[in-house]
Amino acid sequence: MKKVFALLLAILMLLPIIVSCGEERENPDPVPSSSSKPSSTSSSKNDEGNDGDGTQGSTNNSTPTSSSNTDSGNKDDDDKVELPPETVTKWKGDTLNILATVWVGTEPGAPWSQVELCVKPAEEGGYKDDTNFGVTINGAVLDREAFIKKEYGVTLNWINARNNVISTLITTGIASGSKETRYHIAMPRMMEAQTLVSNNTIFDISQSKYIDLDKSYYNQVSRESYTVNGITLFMAGDFSFLDEQTSYLIYFNEAMADGFASFPDLYKMVREGKWTIEQMTNAARLVSKNSGDPAWTDDDTYGFGTTTLSQFYQYSGIQQVSVVDGQYVVSLNDSRVGTLIDEILELTGATFARTDWTGGYGGLEAAFFDSRLLFFNEVIQKTDHIGSQSDEFKVGVLPTPKLNEAQETYYTPCSYQSVVMCIPKTTTDREFSEYFFEILSYTGQKYIMKAYLTNLRTKLNPETITDSMDIIQNYIFANLCYDQGYMFGWDGLLTSVQTDSYKDGVNKFTESYNDAIIDKSTVVTNWNFAWLDYVDYVE
Repeated sequence: MKKVFALLLAILMLLPIIVSCGEERENPDPVPSSSSKPSSTSSSKNDEGNDGDGTQGSTNNSTPTSSSNTDSGNKDDDDKVELPPETVTKWKGDTLNILATVWVGTEPGAPWSQVELCVKPAEEGGYKDDTNFGVTINGAVLDREAFIKKEYGVTLNWINARNNVISTLITTGIASGSKETRYHIAMPRMMEAQTLVSNNTIFDISQSKYIDLDKSYYNQVSRESYTVNGITLFMAGDFSFLDEQTSYLIYFNEAMADGFASFPDLYKMVREGKWTIEQMTNAARLVSKNSGDPAWTDDDTYGFGTTTLSQFYQYSGIQQVSVVDGQYVVSLNDSRVGTLIDEILELTGATFARTDWTGGYGGLEAAFFDSRLLFFNEVIQKTDHIGSQSDEFKVGVLPTPKLNEAQETYYTPCSYQSVVMCIPKTTTDREFSEYFFEILSYTGQKYIMKAYLTNLRTKLNPETITDSMDIIQNYIFANLCYDQGYMFGWDGLLTSVQTDSYKDGVNKFTESYNDAIIDKSTVVTNWNFAWLDYVDYVE
C-alpha cells in the first residue's frame, strides 16, 4: 500500500507545469552578535533572518480589519487556561526542564535564540536593564516565572542548546535511556523539525487532555501547517515571540516621502487591501534619484532595495510545499508564477530598485540608514537597530505587498529560525509535560507577548506609532505563515527554482522546476511516510 501511495505522490509532483518562471536563495548563517545591544552600523552579513529568502505558508482568508488593541497582539485577554483544578499542586516542588535554542553567541547577545525566555536577575549573572530587549521584556519573563512558581510550585529550568543540537540531544537521550537531565519540553527551530520527526522522538500533542490547540495563544495557521495524517507534533504560539521577531515586513523611510504631493497614504492603502507590488514600485519611482553620474551606484537614491527577490514568492502566497488533505504536496508550480516573474523582472531591470550592493547586505543596510533607500524588506528584528538611530530617522512599517488586489490577504513569511514547541520522548512524566505545555503558552500570551509589543512601540516613529502598531498587529502578525518546504529544508527542495527563475533577466521557471522536481520527487513522499509511520510512545 505504501508503494502505491508513494507512486501516486510522485506522479502528482511530475504533472506538467502550468506556467513558466526560476532564482537562487542565499542562505548565510545568522549574524553572530558580539554585544547585547545591536549596532547601528552596516554589516557584511544579512541580518534579515539571514535566510536569503522569505517563507510562506497558508494564512487567514481575509484581510484583518483595523483594531485599537495595541497591547495584546490581537489576542483575547480573557482566553484563560482551563485545566483540571486537582492538578494545580500535583507537581509542587518539581522542576520543568525546557530545552531551548541558542543559535550563536552567548547570552544575552544571541539574536536568534530563546534566551529572551530564560533571563535571570543581573545579581544572578543574568541580564541587565540595558541589554538586549531591555527591562520591559526581562521583567515580564521574571514575572511569568514567579507566577508559575507561586501558582503551581514548579521551577522552570531553561537548558540552552547551541546551533542544531536539540534533535541530537533528544535522540541520543532516548537511545541511551539516561536518567540524567530529562527534557520535558523542547523548543527547536523549524529547521530542526525534520530530524525530530524522522527519528520518531516527539509525541503527538493533538490528543492531549491538557493541551487545547483551539486557544488563541496557539497559532492556528501553524497548527494546519504542522498537522499531517491527523498527527500534530509541534506548534507555534505565544510561548515565544521568535515567530514575530523573524517575520518579514517592509520598512519605509517616512521622511523621504515628504515633498512629494503625489505620494500616497500607504497606511490607508494597506487597510483598503490595495498595497501591491505594483503600488510599491510606483511609490519607489517617485523618490529615485541619480546624483549626477550616468551610472547608478550605491551612493544614489533608490526606491526599493534588497539582496534577494525570491521572497516575493512567499509574499504572493506561492509556497514550495503545502498541506493538502493532510499530506505534504509540492505547490510551487502555481498559476500565478508567470505574473510574479513579470513583476520581479521589472524590479531587476529598473533604475529605482537595486539588488546588487557593494559589500552585499552591508551596502543595502547602509543605504537605508543613510536615507538613500525608501523601501527595505527585512525581518522585524531590525527594529532593534532602527531604534538605535538618531531621532531624525523616522521609519514606518508595512506588510509585504500583495501580488495584486485579487490576492485575498497579505502574507507574513516566518523564517526557518522561528521556534516551535514539542514534547520529547525523553520526558519522565508525559502528563507533567503536557500540562505545562499549556501553561507556558498561556503565560506567554499573558506576560511575554504583551511586553514584546510594549517594547516594540519604543523602536518606531512616535509620530506615526498608532498606524505602525495597527499595521504590525492586524496585518503583519495576524498573518504569520509557514512554507513547509522552506521551513524544513528538505535538501534544498525547490529553493533553487525560486532563485533561478528570473536569473539573467529571463524567465527560467519551467526549466528550473522540471529539473528540481525530477531530482527531488521522492523527498516529499518520504516525508509523508515519516508522519504516516509515526508510532506513539507506549509507556
